[in-house]
Amino acid sequence: MNIEASSNEESQQIQPRLCGYMTVGWNKVPSKSRWLVLSSDNCRLYVYKTEHDPVPIKDLDISRAVFLYDSTKGEDAQFWIRSGAESLQIKAGNLQRRDYWLARLRQERRSFGARCLYLIQHPELWACFALRGNLVPQEVDAVPESPTMEPPVVLRRRPERADCHETSLFSGSSQGAQKSASERNNDDASNLSPYTFSSLGKRIRHSFREKRRSLRLSGNARHKSDSSAGDCDECKQFSSQVFVLQEDLKATEDEYEASRQVIEILQAQVEVLTREKEVLLEAHKRALESGENEMLGILQEKEVALTTLEQQCRKLGMQEEQLEGKVEQLQDDTALYRELLQAKDRAIVELTNQLHDSKAAGVKRSTQATQTDKMLGSLTDALEAYTSQNQFLNEELLEVNQLLQESMHREEKLLVEASEWEARFYQIQSKYMLLLNELQTPESSQNSVRFRELIARLMGDSVTGSTPSLRSSSKTYNVYGFQQEVVSEKSPVSQELNKKHLAQWDGIVTSLESLELHHIPGLKALIRSGIPYHHRGRVWKAMLDHHLRGFWKYSEPEYYKEIFQVASQPHMSPAAKQIETDLLRTLPSNKHYECMNADGIPKLRRVLLAFSIYNADVGYCQGLNRIVAILLLFLSEEDAFWGLVYIVEKLMPSDYYGQQLTGAQIDQFVLKDLIAEKLPRLASHLACYSVDISLVTFNWFLCIFIDSLPVDLFLQVWDAFLFEGSKVLFRYALAVLKLNEAEVMKQTDYVSILMTLKNRVENTVDFDGVSQVAFQDLNPFPMKIISQKREYHRKNLKIESEKLESVRREYRQKMVGESPDSNGSKTRFFN
Repeated sequence: MNIEASSNEESQQIQPRLCGYMTVGWNKVPSKSRWLVLSSDNCRLYVYKTEHDPVPIKDLDISRAVFLYDSTKGEDAQFWIRSGAESLQIKAGNLQRRDYWLARLRQERRSFGARCLYLIQHPELWACFALRGNLVPQEVDAVPESPTMEPPVVLRRRPERADCHETSLFSGSSQGAQKSASERNNDDASNLSPYTFSSLGKRIRHSFREKRRSLRLSGNARHKSDSSAGDCDECKQFSSQVFVLQEDLKATEDEYEASRQVIEILQAQVEVLTREKEVLLEAHKRALESGENEMLGILQEKEVALTTLEQQCRKLGMQEEQLEGKVEQLQDDTALYRELLQAKDRAIVELTNQLHDSKAAGVKRSTQATQTDKMLGSLTDALEAYTSQNQFLNEELLEVNQLLQESMHREEKLLVEASEWEARFYQIQSKYMLLLNELQTPESSQNSVRFRELIARLMGDSVTGSTPSLRSSSKTYNVYGFQQEVVSEKSPVSQELNKKHLAQWDGIVTSLESLELHHIPGLKALIRSGIPYHHRGRVWKAMLDHHLRGFWKYSEPEYYKEIFQVASQPHMSPAAKQIETDLLRTLPSNKHYECMNADGIPKLRRVLLAFSIYNADVGYCQGLNRIVAILLLFLSEEDAFWGLVYIVEKLMPSDYYGQQLTGAQIDQFVLKDLIAEKLPRLASHLACYSVDISLVTFNWFLCIFIDSLPVDLFLQVWDAFLFEGSKVLFRYALAVLKLNEAEVMKQTDYVSILMTLKNRVENTVDFDGVSQVAFQDLNPFPMKIISQKREYHRKNLKIESEKLESVRREYRQKMVGESPDSNGSKTRFFN
């Protein structure tokens, strides 16, 4: 619903403010005459004692209210307004006034809901829609002069079912009887030969005419006697139908008698022909003996005639059986109709007696008719009232449902805004972590200047920071499910592999079934240049199969299901609460993990819970959720679990994801040494401004460059990382720093160096340049040197940890030795 459209309608026809005196009561407050005013600005109904009171004694939110009334109690035209736990009982005085108030209240509720939704979608208009005050004219109890009246309901008497049934029954039976008689006559005429009926037709027709003439005479006599008795028209009709039925019955019986006589004649002819057949057979035998052929032809003719007569005899026997069944059915119908006729006669007698009684008590009957008319009128009014109430409740239900949907829509918008505010909060928190880190360094003149610059930068960011907006932004998704603000025809972050490169990968994927992964020539160079999207999942699965082949748990097919069943039990995983908290923070820009209903969230939860039970020493660490999310984009759920096991236990040092993140800290010291060796100018520039590069690079190593590099580039890093190991992370980290070295050297303060490095790395587009520097310009790059540096810094970190632990113990002993007395001074206890 558009606010501008509604404002145009209001400009054309301004609605007066709804107010007036009503009898109002709520809870235990008795009903009294109060002054009611509906505010269009906040959609609330205010209750005052009188019209001139400045402070209301009761107010109710109409935007979330529902309206009810009872159509059976319409004397005082009362209705109820319910909003949450509050309820108002209002007596309007008349139905017209009640309907007007209800219509206006519902209109205000609808317009206020539309206005709220529009303001949520357009927050820049909030300042324009301030409280307007009384901008519309005021009118007390403005009620339309001529309400439209619904047409009256006309009740018609429905015909009784018994009447229709009896009429159709009589008519159907008479027609059926006539039809069956005619069909039987046709069948008989077709089955018998003409000379068979030549002697019987006149006799049958003559008998039919005589009997029908006698039936008509008896029917006319009875009709005259019945009309003289003064029967009703219905009885006459019924009597005529019974008469027709009896006539049809007599005709059927005559027809049956005639057919029986014909059958007897045919049976006599059959007997004669049988005797002739026997004589002819004997003659045939004699003819065969004597050689006479003429007698054989005569015998054949007689045999054909005999066969024809036998067929006619069988047909007539079947017709005789059918006629017997019809006669029995007609006799049953005649008995039934006689019983009905007797019941009609009894009903006529009773109705005649009632007619005489009603004529004797005419006044009483007229009174009853009047009461019946009044009752009919009240029932008609009640029907109209219930119809109106039903229509009102249906409209109310639709409006309440619409308000509920709008509220859910507003809630979704506010949740999005809250998530954006939360993201901004974490950004500010990270900046202030930088500030706290700066405060820990010893004070000097140079540090104080840098400290003031840092505070000024943070204040500037807080002033110029953008406010999260609820406007819907048009975003597209790439093949991996990540959001892209702008998508060009040829994206710079997509892998452009030529036909030769794709053909090589097709051949490699085909040969994976017969050859081992490390026996394929030239595979390392192809992996460093990136695996095609449609082959990445299969190649990653082959890497897992190769490196975990000797791992006995990997060979068990049901191991993952068993460990997940253990992890799914309540209170089994101590990290379950933290895992559930971090699910939506994993990859919020990916459609597979953007909400709790996304398809990747249940899989991510199950894999993390199973790993927390499988490796209890690590349990769960922030960063593992992103690693699993990337694995699930290309592998099945079970393969993603084993991929996480491969990364944590095979590729990374043993304590990389432990509680103290010892391995991750050691890699940051190793990276600083490599920067000093490979990029000495950048290392001296960072040392000059006391920049701790690990504030940026720590997340690179912990999450394997997820969300730190463009999607296609960090997936290329993953390809080489899964194949070669953790040495690849140092190569790409140094390559990215070297490509952005010139831009970082231009920055002259702590914050700008870190922000420039972070922004330029996230927007890297020269993928080929990064690969060129990582795998060619930085050579030699042996893994042996990295392992030696890791061992060296592990020993130093262990020594520093022991020193820090001794300082903590001394501090605790010192705090235990001192305690404040009641005067505020400290008293030292000596052992």
